[in-house]
Amino acid sequence: MLEESLVLDGQTPLSLSFAPGDFLQVNAQVNQQIVARVIEWLAPQPEQKILDLFAGIGNFSLPIAAAGAKVHAVEGNPAMVARIAINAKHNELMVSGQQADLSDPGSVKQLLDEHADSDALVLDPPRSGGEAICQALARHPVAKVVYISCDPATLARDAAHLVHAGYRVKQVAVADMFLHTAHMETLVLFEADVD
Repeated sequence: MLEESLVLDGQTPLSLSFAPGDFLQVNAQVNQQIVARVIEWLAPQPEQKILDLFAGIGNFSLPIAAAGAKVHAVEGNPAMVARIAINAKHNELMVSGQQADLSDPGSVKQLLDEHADSDALVLDPPRSGGEAICQALARHPVAKVVYISCDPATLARDAAHLVHAGYRVKQVAVADMFLHTAHMETLVLFEADVD
């Protein structure tokens, strides 16, 4: 087992353990900036319920929980779901988690039905994007969606689904994760009226 420290301004450093083969961002400094921006946009409060989809080892889940929100982390890889639980326990945080196929519309519908009272959603999909989730959010809206993307084409496709469903783009940021290359991480904050 290996370990990485995640340090955000004003917070106690978080320790994330990981194993070879687990996904994590390669540029720790830029990752910390991305996590800080996600926290800023979400402004997590105690009693808020936030879904973290494609949660990995808890890169966003743990800092959001440390800020006080109730986090439910969902990941397709069962080993990483177990790692989220280990990381949450090690950092003395409460994060619930589950394994689910987030590319399957039926699984996504069931997940969003079960967590219909969520206040916000963090979406950090692989290059293939989060199309099933963005389509389902038309029928299961949440007030805020923070989408972190490594692929402009799938982000454009998924953003179109969200905008068509009534979400508005409120903030956009880019992060140069791979210095001296054309590859960027894009962060988008979408908001919807959920009255």
